[in-house]
Amino acid sequence: MKIKVTSIYVDDQAKALNFYTDVLGFAKKSDFSNGAYRWLTVASPEEPNGTELQLALNNNPAAKAYQQAMFQQNQPAAMFFTDDVKGDYERDQGPRRRVHDAAHRRAWFDDCHAEGHLRQPHPADPAGALVKLGTSS
Repeated sequence: MKIKVTSIYVDDQAKALNFYTDVLGFAKKSDFSNGAYRWLTVASPEEPNGTELQLALNNNPAAKAYQQAMFQQNQPAAMFFTDDVKGDYERDQGPRRRVHDAAHRRAWFDDCHAEGHLRQPHPADPAGALVKLGTSS
């Protein structure tokens, strides 16, 4: 058994798509519409046939409440891994990117290995979801 698709709730699919492709570097995988419904997924360019992340519109009260509660509690909706957290974090800084936790806006990488731990940035996509970046190694 494999996980093929997992979902993250967003309040604007276009903004979310721009964030996950232009900022984080994922590739658009599926984009189908049926009336007001849009099935939109992204995948890692390193594993194009791997797990897809559905950017699901939070257009029902339960989805919206869940998304907002998770964000307010600083709980990431997803965690992504990279071989170079520091490089990806620094590369991705820019006007479209914001980091949710003020502590991570400082020089967060300076002491990340000093105590055998790694600080993890928490970028917030402009469509209302909080994600966490971690290291693969």
